[in-house]
This record gives sequence, C-alpha cells and structure tokens, in this order.
Amino acid sequence: MMQPERWQQIERLYHAALERKKSQRPEFLANACAGDSELIREVDSLLALKTQTGGNLEEQAMAPRQ
Repeated sequence: MMQPERWQQIERLYHAALERKKSQRPEFLANACAGDSELIREVDSLLALKTQTGGNLEEQAMAPRQ
C-alpha cells in the first residue's frame, strides 16, 4: 500500500508536469525526482493515462463504474 506522503508527492509532481509543455516533462521529472525511477514511472503512468483518456483523472476516478 502506498504511503499518503508518497501519493501527495506523486500528485504534486503530476500537476506540476501538466503545467509544462509535453516536450519539457521528461527533463522536469528527471530533475524533480532526483533519480527516483519509481517516482518517475508513477507520474509518467498518470500522464499517459490522462493522454489516453483525454479527461480529468480525478473526475474519472469518482465516476460510477458501468
């Protein structure tokens, strides 16, 4: 189970990455994550999911499943 502090860190980086151009995100995450490859992977997976779904992840997480 992921610790709340870790999730907050991932969420912070995810939102900060969204504020940057797509081309700038890899360099931003490399610097912000300071070599933590698991952290980069987690944030990248959220960014990829947002790209695939084209929507707001929080809204989709709260939406009823069909």
